[in-house]
Amino acid sequence: MHPSFLLRILFMLGLIAPLSAAAMDIRLGWTPYAGSMAWPYASKAGLLEKWDEKYGVMTQVKPCEDYMSCIQQFNTGILNAIAVTNVDALGQIAALGVDATILLTILLIGSGSNGNDGIVLKGGERVEDLKGKVVHLPMGTVSHFMLVCALTHHDMDEKEVVLVNNPHSVVPAFNSWDVNAVVAW
Repeated sequence: MHPSFLLRILFMLGLIAPLSAAAMDIRLGWTPYAGSMAWPYASKAGLLEKWDEKYGVMTQVKPCEDYMSCIQQFNTGILNAIAVTNVDALGQIAALGVDATILLTILLIGSGSNGNDGIVLKGGERVEDLKGKVVHLPMGTVSHFMLVCALTHHDMDEKEVVLVNNPHSVVPAFNSWDVNAVVAW
């Protein structure tokens, strides 16, 4: 989805327009994820600046170290807008009781993560081959949810694998001899 289209939707929904009389500072966090990559592009291409001028806002597009730190910065108010999947908006924001209804808060749900996540396994081809294996993933995210769904679908329980929270990049972990699998997007 094109970033200017998303901004138009936000303005039409009245999420930003009521604040246009007084300049609003939008601190938008993003991480390298398919649903988020349009935001740094829109910023560099001048698209956000065009919409900022039109509506009297100031958008700062800020890269986050990793996806979970982006959500944490939103939850603590450091960022007031983030690109997040719908599952994580519910599980990591709403479930914690974070008030995401105030006018200065914008959730940019750019992906449902349908088909974006996958399990990469050494020495196996089936979900059942994960039994007893060490699996690195960012716990508490849509990747974790997808893994639990896959395990459940194959009559397995999360306790049958060794989960290691890896909120950063799972790629270096996968190269380690003691890591059997990663869940990645």
